[in-house]
This record gives sequence, C-alpha cells and structure tokens, in this order.
Amino acid sequence: MGVGLQFLWSYENKAAISKKAPLRIPASHSITLDARRPTVVVFAHPYCPCSRASLVQLERIFGTFENKLSARIYFYKPKGQTDEWLKTELWRMASRFPNTAITPDHEGYEAKRFGATTSGEVFVYSPDGAMLFHGGLTASRGHEGDSVGTRSLEQIVHQGFSEVVEAAVFGCSLFQNTKDTFGGS
Repeated sequence: MGVGLQFLWSYENKAAISKKAPLRIPASHSITLDARRPTVVVFAHPYCPCSRASLVQLERIFGTFENKLSARIYFYKPKGQTDEWLKTELWRMASRFPNTAITPDHEGYEAKRFGATTSGEVFVYSPDGAMLFHGGLTASRGHEGDSVGTRSLEQIVHQGFSEVVEAAVFGCSLFQNTKDTFGGS
C-alpha cells in the first residue's frame, strides 16, 4: 500500500517540463489580444481529466473578476479528428466563460508556437503583448484550490503585474492523439 500511495503522490505532484515562454506575443501569432485587459491564453486537451481543475480555477477567477480579464482557450485537435471530437464537457464548460473565445488547435499548431506541452498550460499577456505570467493554475494534478498561478492572476488584475511570472504546470501531455489514453472510448 505504501508504494501505491507514494506513486500517487509522485504522479499528482510531478510538474511538467515547460519550454521557455515567449516574453512578447509574436506578431505572427493568430491570437488577438484584448486591447483593454490582460488576455489569458490556455492550451488544453479536450479529454485530459486534470484540465477540469484548471478550468474550474479559471471559472472562479472570471466569477470574481469578470470584466478584468479575457481568455483564448485552444483545445488540441489531432489530425484526422472531427470538430465533434472536441465537444467534450471541458469544451462546454469553457464556452460558458465570459470574454472567452474557444478555438480548435489543429495538430497543436498554436501550442507548439508558444512552446506549450501540457494540458492546462496558461500564458497571460498584457494588451500590448508583454508576457505577465506563464504556468499552471493548480497546485498539483487535477486539484482545485489556492495556487501560485491563481494568486498571480489575481495580482495581475489588482496591480497590472505579478511578482511571480513562472509557475509549475500540472497536467497530461497536450499532444495525446486519442481519448483512449485518458480512459475514454
């Protein structure tokens, strides 16, 4: 039993290895930033169970600061999958967020341009394109609640910047090709 608990603890608390985030959003990106407020860019896999907690965190932040942030959520869509494949509970949940655009990320094109590798990976940019934060919104895999990422977003809303600009990301690999990997069919 001790080995099983140790494995679970290790799995839940093992952060993904993140690539260096762009300090400024490149002009060549197709992402449109909000001209009046910071834009939260999220990359998610539609079948990653860990990403539910990330979206719950974002939903809470929007509930508190509805008109202070906007979001662009990109759901990974592997080659050969239909748009219907994307329309999961996570997609439906995100579609209820205010000031949010949801887009299929065909073959992870945008995620790769940002260097995102983990479902639930977040980038926050100012209206002029400067990176304000990069990381995750949860303190471990699939767990909701207080985290460095949520505190950073709150600080960005209140002060226009965050003292912490990088935080660990917890989640599944973004580039899984099937929902079977996550226990779906």
